[in-house]
Amino acid sequence: LLCAAQWRWVGPRTRRFTAWLRAVPETILVLVAGGALFCLAHYVNLKQFSNSFSWWLNANPPELLFYALLPVLLFNAAMRVKWYYFRTSLFTIMIFAFLMVVLNTMLTGLLLQYTVVKVGTTIGVNALGGWNLYHGFTLGAILSSTDPVAVISFMEENNAPAMLATVIEGESLFNDATAYILFQAFLQSAMLGLPAKPPADIVAEVAYAGSVGVGVGLTCGLILVVIVRSLHEQRTLETNFTLAMAYLSFYLAQGVLNASGPVAVTTCGLFMASSGLAAVSPNARNHLLAFWDCVCFISNTVIFFYSGALAMAMLTSEGLVASDTVLAQQGRQDLEGQGESDANVTQFVGTVILGMPVIYVSQYLLRGLWIALMYPFMGHLGFAEEDRSPGTAIFLTSSALRGGVNLIMALIVAQMPSKEIPIGVKFFLTIWAVAFVLLTLLVNAPMIP
Repeated sequence: LLCAAQWRWVGPRTRRFTAWLRAVPETILVLVAGGALFCLAHYVNLKQFSNSFSWWLNANPPELLFYALLPVLLFNAAMRVKWYYFRTSLFTIMIFAFLMVVLNTMLTGLLLQYTVVKVGTTIGVNALGGWNLYHGFTLGAILSSTDPVAVISFMEENNAPAMLATVIEGESLFNDATAYILFQAFLQSAMLGLPAKPPADIVAEVAYAGSVGVGVGLTCGLILVVIVRSLHEQRTLETNFTLAMAYLSFYLAQGVLNASGPVAVTTCGLFMASSGLAAVSPNARNHLLAFWDCVCFISNTVIFFYSGALAMAMLTSEGLVASDTVLAQQGRQDLEGQGESDANVTQFVGTVILGMPVIYVSQYLLRGLWIALMYPFMGHLGFAEEDRSPGTAIFLTSSALRGGVNLIMALIVAQMPSKEIPIGVKFFLTIWAVAFVLLTLLVNAPMIP
């Protein structure tokens, strides 16, 4: 708010600086502010404020804050979707949201196993000795889904073309279900002492979560449309019913039926977009949309602020604790081994740095490959002639942003005890995931064409 406002009392130089800040997406400023404030609260004793900050970052379960805020963001985005474009590009969205996530997860795991991990173990990084394919698949599931909060926010800020924005937003609304189920299945298989899940079980879980989520969303959406059509010019009631149904659909699917809450609330919002919003009177509709604008602005700000703080917390606390433990295990106990210790440190840090560009480049190369394979068929997938250009392919590739939802999955890994996942493996999983999320938000987002 301070950066977006145009103050009368500031001088020319300050005005130029604030103008530059306004050119930066607000969500990036909030993300950076969250990370900076965490560093202040972590390294400076601010008493109750530092304690409160620490409590929120260590909330159990880690998904608590996102379960509170994610339903309203998903429902609002789905309710405002341009139904014609969404219906036209539904098949493309399903390919992006399901098939592409599965392929990216598998190929990321294989790539890490036979490149970065192989190099790390060859040069003597013992922390990667316990790494197996399931750890790579777990990291692939964390990284493969685009974050709906980040994507929708940046699409709105950059006024993306309607058709392309609908495809990217639709993908981000649905692919969380696939990624989260794959994440849970592969994480269980990666845990020490637990049997690996058969592929058939994983496929069945994805199908169950998606289909039940759609069913719950359709039921809640139908009830909501009937209620909205029965009311006339009762703006407060109409608004409250939309808010209540967003949370109800998410809770029934995620908490009661153990299915996909994001799919349920998204389906409910899409039903409202197709059949319910047009039935609301103009005055009531303006009131409804203004309310959702305010709620989503607050939720979006809180999530990005929390994501920035969470990323810094994981990099500073979990990363440092894990690296110290790993280095201690590698023989840094006495001065006689100082030369070997320095070599271990170099190898360890080198492996961390090597993994970051490999992961970053491979994720976008894989996405670009799938889009290139789909390119000849874009006309049959609903893309107009002006949307079938090389610029479209670049836009679809570069706009796949990650954010808070991906960080939450990384936090789940970081909080697991070392008896379930080796501490060195957990360190690399956490660091690589956080670094990739930050790179997409701080590098990709400002350069989206």
